[in-house]
Amino acid sequence: MKFDDFIAKHGTATKQGAGAKLPVGDTGEFLVVVGLESKIGQAASWDMARLDKTSLNFADDMRAIYARFVIDWSIEDKLTHKKVVRIFEERPAMMADVIEFSQNSGNFTAP
Repeated sequence: MKFDDFIAKHGTATKQGAGAKLPVGDTGEFLVVVGLESKIGQAASWDMARLDKTSLNFADDMRAIYARFVIDWSIEDKLTHKKVVRIFEERPAMMADVIEFSQNSGNFTAP
């Protein structure tokens, strides 16, 4: 097997970095989320490991980190990091959905 073929078959960072659609309810709206093994996900994992878990700002820090996993959306407004953080503040369960979705490699490798 050639190197490029091996990467194409077994590599996950590029596939997960392209993102996948996470449906929001049954309205057709969605977030495009990268996977934990993407470059964004790998950097976020290191940032999470360095967080002060006793800090009063821990929840804000986690929202800021996981907001980086959202790279596109179906909302008409332009995607910004602050807007994704705001979604997580207003609908905390959405952050949990993004976390769970980003950790499931099947979301990014399925045809």
